Amino acid sequence: MQNELKTYSNYARTSNNKTDELWLRIDVYANKLAEPVKSNVTHQHQLHKGIWISVGLSVAVIMLLMGWISSCNSKKQCEANDIKYRAIKGTAGKELSKVFYKMDSLYDANQKQSESKLYSKKIRLPNK
Repeated sequence: MQNELKTYSNYARTSNNKTDELWLRIDVYANKLAEPVKSNVTHQHQLHKGIWISVGLSVAVIMLLMGWISSCNSKKQCEANDIKYRAIKGTAGKELSKVFYKMDSLYDANQKQSESKLYSKKIRLPNK
């Protein structure tokens, strides 16, 4: 029986030690909970990747449309200039027809040289 009492007393002491440890832990956590929690919130504006992709594609589409409109305008201008040239050539007198003929034949013979001459000097048409 003494052995049993010793084991119960040892058991009681260990359980008392464990409960004391438990109470200490509870006190520590209660003290931690008593202090207010400090939280720093940093607010950042971030755009989603899809928004950046759509912005980039929109810019690309706008640039393509601008190029398309520019090429259409230059094509229309070239067609209008061709029609004007043919109209002037068809209604011109002999002097102007000779100038056009010489200019066309020179242009066909040596395109690079004639382009540089045409752009560097203004061709003066004879007056009627």
